[in-house]
Amino acid sequence: MKINLDELFYEQDDVRLVEELPARGIEVSGSLVEMTAEPVKAELDFHKTNEQEVFLRGQFHFGWQLICDRCMANVSKPMDLSFTRDILLEEDGHILDLDELIREEAILNFPTKVLCKEECLGICPDCGKNKNDEACECHQAGAVDIRFAGLKELFENNFKEV
Repeated sequence: MKINLDELFYEQDDVRLVEELPARGIEVSGSLVEMTAEPVKAELDFHKTNEQEVFLRGQFHFGWQLICDRCMANVSKPMDLSFTRDILLEEDGHILDLDELIREEAILNFPTKVLCKEECLGICPDCGKNKNDEACECHQAGAVDIRFAGLKELFENNFKEV
């Protein structure tokens, strides 16, 4: 959706827009991330500070469809983004691309770590079972990775020379 700011400020200096836009996919770090099916709710407050500048305060409400970083389960994560922008108006008019603005703010506020729950146990590196769903018997108390068997002996002997 594109907003012509010249038309928006034709008769007034303060304008509030509330829009619902369709959900979309956004490319983040080379992979496409989908939003939840609910529409993106945009609340935008524009204030024309002078003939060349507009101050924008906005909020976006939407949800991400993500994958847990530990167990690979699907996770729906709601997002409430608040932001401010100073927009410089050009002499020949200024068009604000709302879709691009949503994309920029979504990327800037993308979560760095996604967990289905704070105490997620992840998946077993040996059998691949989701440890949140069922117990895994791959790592028994006495089992040692063969690559670290020498270190285990060292600790058992309390670093005594043989």
